[in-house]
Amino acid sequence: MQELSKIKLWRAEEFVKLFLLKYEGDFTIEETTSRGNLFDIYLHFKGMPKYRFAIEVKHTDKFNQKLNYQLKQLVKLRNENQIDIPVILFRVNDEMEYGEIDFLIVPSIKEKRLLVRETFKFVKMDNLNFKEKLETIKKWYKIK
Repeated sequence: MQELSKIKLWRAEEFVKLFLLKYEGDFTIEETTSRGNLFDIYLHFKGMPKYRFAIEVKHTDKFNQKLNYQLKQLVKLRNENQIDIPVILFRVNDEMEYGEIDFLIVPSIKEKRLLVRETFKFVKMDNLNFKEKLETIKKWYKIK
């Protein structure tokens, strides 16, 4: 059962990577070799390497259980001022080839800081919705 869960997560991550590769955006996927990374994928905007963000991928299978465990860690890191980049959360059902997105760590323009989101308003994983998230990240970095 554990092995099936790992395969589902791997497939979900590959689904998101394909989406990112097909998306004609102005970001670069960073090469990471360490499995100690907090998030699944790290990116930065082309020509602006300090404008970094991350992607976290979760499969729909046991989504709440797995996310709740990670949220506890993120809140602790936030309280220690160790969260320094926005994170977009992808919730993926690989069998249905369907995904949704929202911020996991939202760049609050109003508060000029990063907030760990604990409730979500997922929208369809498509180019338009993803572009809106990227624009929010850029705006946040510009006022930060």
